[in-house]
Amino acid sequence: DLVENANSIFLRLDPEGRVTFWNRFAAKFFGFKAAEVLGRPVVGTIVPGRESTGRNLRMLLNDICRHPERHVNNVNENVKKSGERVWIAWTNRPVFDEEGRFAGALCVGNDLTRVKRAEDQLRRSHGELERRVAARTRALLRATRDLKRELVDRTRAERTLKASEERFRAFFD
Repeated sequence: DLVENANSIFLRLDPEGRVTFWNRFAAKFFGFKAAEVLGRPVVGTIVPGRESTGRNLRMLLNDICRHPERHVNNVNENVKKSGERVWIAWTNRPVFDEEGRFAGALCVGNDLTRVKRAEDQLRRSHGELERRVAARTRALLRATRDLKRELVDRTRAERTLKASEERFRAFFD
């Protein structure tokens, strides 16, 4: 009951990456009934061959199914039945049979989609802020350069005016 009713995804994979257990929350979250998933490879159902980032998930899942101890915790993109891409934080543990032989992996997942989307938005906002700061810095540098030129021109004009005034005064005197 605990596993079936937990608000986490529980699934078990055999050494070939086929789903051998699928809890109710997994069915509700991903939109696949147990009958649609059990006995099928996890890659091609809830795991795409590649993430939108380009990472090869087929290779990652093959390694998780053979050596889950190497991937105790991982985050990867998954896909719901509807096609929606979601990010899941997985905890993986090896499962052994009665003779102590490796029999697969127990995987517990929690949805991180909102966190990943917020991180992506923060990253985009940070990039946009960096672009704006760089553009504003360039504009300020141009304005500073223009002001320096104007200051030099005014100083030159003031000296010319002062010299002209002195000549006029001398001429008048």
